Amino acid sequence: MIYKTFKVVLRTMHKGQTEEFAYVYEGKSLLIGRASQHSKADFRLYNDFVSREHCRIYMEEGQLLIEDLASKHGTSVNQMPLVPGNPCHIEPGIRLLWSMD
Repeated sequence: MIYKTFKVVLRTMHKGQTEEFAYVYEGKSLLIGRASQHSKADFRLYNDFVSREHCRIYMEEGQLLIEDLASKHGTSVNQMPLVPGNPCHIEPGIRLLWSMD
């Protein structure tokens, strides 16, 4: 079955806020990056080990993918580091690690 929309739930710890969600649509992407004054990220993390444009989650041909954007400290999916620029298929319930500190 091909879905046109995914609901992505991202959990982070900052000022008592522990969960946020966003929708990812076919042909759209969710940019994840460090919270800063000039951040263009859709989902901002308060962590100095996260790059301004760290990774992106997007849907292509009905599959949800994540791609590291050559971040300094890397992105991991289920404890496996991603190769920058090489998209990885992700399934519901996977664990993402934005940086390795």
